[in-house]
Amino acid sequence: MDSIEPQQWGGQARTRQSCPFHFDQNAPFHLYMSKPFITSQQIKRVTDCNSGHPGKDFTFDGAHWSNAYMPYPNMDFGTPVYAMEPGTVLWVQEGKPLCINDPKCEPNSVAIQSADRVVTEYVHVTPWVKKGQQVNTGDFIATLAPSGNFNVQPGGKPLPHLHINRITTPGNSVCEHIFSCNWAIVGADFPSWYFNPFHHHHR
Repeated sequence: MDSIEPQQWGGQARTRQSCPFHFDQNAPFHLYMSKPFITSQQIKRVTDCNSGHPGKDFTFDGAHWSNAYMPYPNMDFGTPVYAMEPGTVLWVQEGKPLCINDPKCEPNSVAIQSADRVVTEYVHVTPWVKKGQQVNTGDFIATLAPSGNFNVQPGGKPLPHLHINRITTPGNSVCEHIFSCNWAIVGADFPSWYFNPFHHHHR
């Protein structure tokens, strides 16, 4: 999976266009220093944040069922997801089915509010935390799940991936959230070598 073409996988999942998405154009750049997966593979951003897709989608070569959390056999979902920052679980959405090419389909998600009141939402997951729970960076919070909308071409199948939203002002619904696209994850869509003093000294 050195490259993923949009027509080959289920992407742009959280695009429920019954209302326009709202964005904080003045949100400061935020860098997540911890990744949502534990893997030796390169984590790839496969869909960027834009006006019709208020978050980013990430996957990696080898996203798989974890033996420790395998409620269903022979499926390509179940990879553990870990909190990128500490905070309080603001909401948990579960019990939402898999939908194919249905933009209004609701996904499962876990939303964690950090000390600065900004919310990081992890989408297309089976939650393993509860509302009000305190979590630390690196805590296990969910597994990837076939939940919500996946855009799939005929003959294709949904690709396990994690959709992440950064919500600067949470509302009562997706139509009321204010999102930010001005963020990145070190080692995923932001180069980890940027923080290497040797690199900066010798470049």
